[in-house]
Amino acid sequence: MGMALAQARMKATGNRHLIGLAAIPVHLTTIDAQALSVVQGSWPPSSHRWQSVLSYLPYETLWFDSALWSGTTLCGIAVGHQARHVRPDTLDITEIQGSPLGHPLKGATRFYIAETGAALATLIPTIRRVRLKNPVNAKVTALYSALQFDPAVDPPHCVRNV
Repeated sequence: MGMALAQARMKATGNRHLIGLAAIPVHLTTIDAQALSVVQGSWPPSSHRWQSVLSYLPYETLWFDSALWSGTTLCGIAVGHQARHVRPDTLDITEIQGSPLGHPLKGATRFYIAETGAALATLIPTIRRVRLKNPVNAKVTALYSALQFDPAVDPPHCVRNV
């Protein structure tokens, strides 16, 4: 899985010209101790409990976590896993949080996370679609639509075939 995720991250950052950010340095890592330290020490408290979210991932068959950086600035984090019980052909991106602080990738965090999930899905033969779960509002749903995700309402999500 590590090599597939590395390839997906390279593909996602290679597509950044699509949103006019080719000159801004970007790299993706796992959500490691450094990323968690930034979230817990610098970001205001939120409804996301990342330590708890990360603790359940090893119980999933197929999962990923990503931290989005520009230089030394953490711009966002996300996790996803295979929807093995309901839709085993689907990679669900279940949690996404952009930095609530100013950062160079403001407005592009979801693009990078969505592209990472989509790129990873193309590398796994059994995965046919990526689903972004529970978009927070109509504005976010519109953003996902611009990234070629189709909205659905029950339950709320946006999906893209890969």
